Amino acid sequence: MNLAKSQKKAAKSAKRRGHEMGEWEALTDHSARSLCLNCSCEVIVNARPQPNEIEIGGEAIAIECD
Repeated sequence: MNLAKSQKKAAKSAKRRGHEMGEWEALTDHSARSLCLNCSCEVIVNARPQPNEIEIGGEAIAIECD
């Protein structure tokens, strides 16, 4: 999956948890992160994960926003 699609998928998942995600910050050419503007929970996307990595991860997709 490409980075833009991963970001869109991650933002949608975080929004379902009540998070209002900020701008994306590039980490590498194939990964990025975003922080919730309300509670600072993070979501990280990796468009090219290694076999032992995940595509989308972070607290913003795992827990509800404060």
